[in-house]
Amino acid sequence: MAFALDADAPLPSTLRDTAGAELARAIARLHQPGAKDVHEARKSLKKLRAWARLVRPALGDEHYRVINALLRDAARELSQTRDAAVAAQTLLRLRRGRHLSADHYARLKPLLAPPLKTTPSPTAARHARRLLKAATLYVDDATLPPDDGALRAAHRRARQRCARLYRQCLADPDAEHLHRWRKHIKYLGYQCALLAPRDPAVGQEIPALKALGELLGLHHDIHTLSLRLDQLAPADVDELLRLHARQLFAQQCVALGERALAQAAPLFERPRRTARADKPRRRR
Repeated sequence: MAFALDADAPLPSTLRDTAGAELARAIARLHQPGAKDVHEARKSLKKLRAWARLVRPALGDEHYRVINALLRDAARELSQTRDAAVAAQTLLRLRRGRHLSADHYARLKPLLAPPLKTTPSPTAARHARRLLKAATLYVDDATLPPDDGALRAAHRRARQRCARLYRQCLADPDAEHLHRWRKHIKYLGYQCALLAPRDPAVGQEIPALKALGELLGLHHDIHTLSLRLDQLAPADVDELLRLHARQLFAQQCVALGERALAQAAPLFERPRRTARADKPRRRR
């Protein structure tokens, strides 16, 4: 079952079934998980948090906060292994793009992406599964929107929030603002996928939102490497290597931020008003 609503089913039942199926997939992935299982489970948790945001007005703030906290805490149990894998992948991507020389890549990899376990500990996986089973009970007991109009209104508010964050990043494209924007772009993309069977026009933005989220994700991953670099003690890294890598990471982040903002303009720029030029002005 895809993460999408049934176009023909009553809205509350298809909302509940879709979330329940995604929770079941995540729980199954975390039984003796491998690296791919962890990756897919984390994706499921992001989809479910997007679902919870979409139905929040019907859930009520208290019920929403409980579900969101359970999903967030389950994701945290899986985050350490993901962070280790992404650091290595990001360095390799910079090397393949010829941004890093072979020598610098070989010297930076053990410092910024040391080999770690690619799967969570059995205790962390069990804890994550318990949290998700608890979330299932809250989803089963949730009050959900009775009609599509309520969902469209929630989606419109989510889109408006992304537009506000876009304008904030235009004014101040620092890493924190871009990362916050990226999270809401991800949520909006999953919400579009959820709604598309019942509102095909919403689905037209999915490819653009996905591409934008990937750009912002790469920006975040490179910025995280830069933070790791700054945390290294002077005795652990050659200062010339640190300087070169810091400049490279900063240049890449600036370029990616500019590309993301340019790519987002067709999605979030307000259309210019031209009606005034067409209408004759009234004389007083």
